[in-house]
Amino acid sequence: MLNNIAIGSLVSLDLQSRTLARTDTQETVMLPQSACLCLAALAEAHGEVLSQEQLMEIGWRSAGGEVTDNSVRGMITKLRRAFTQLNLQEAITLIAVTRSGYRLLVRESGSEVAPATPTPDLPQQEAPVQAVAPEVPPTVEPAPPRARSTLMQKICATLSGVL
Repeated sequence: MLNNIAIGSLVSLDLQSRTLARTDTQETVMLPQSACLCLAALAEAHGEVLSQEQLMEIGWRSAGGEVTDNSVRGMITKLRRAFTQLNLQEAITLIAVTRSGYRLLVRESGSEVAPATPTPDLPQQEAPVQAVAPEVPPTVEPAPPRARSTLMQKICATLSGVL
């Protein structure tokens, strides 16, 4: 098993010392053993979802420890705090996938597209046009006919009582 795992280009995880380190500023954060093991598994999953059960097995059961659903949620919170402490919340995100588990999303700093600058020696190429779907406003469904007729009956009864 590798001792150092690169998570994107900005972060490395040292499994032996259980430290998460920024590669550019050399800032580090110590992680609990379970968080370190789970983060390594999430990083090696390359964006795939790991179930809560898989994370329980990786972080606690393999070492013979007691584990609950709250243990996993607490570990995820600790990892998110570590990313925030290293100012990585824009580059690395732990996403909770409803009824499935968690996945690690890593955005590379070089993935942002720089604006094209024309080169004088080369003929300028036209950029491909991407279709953008128009934003559709939400539709409001009318009340069912039965509810509408009940409302009309109440209004008529109130008006006849007033008269």
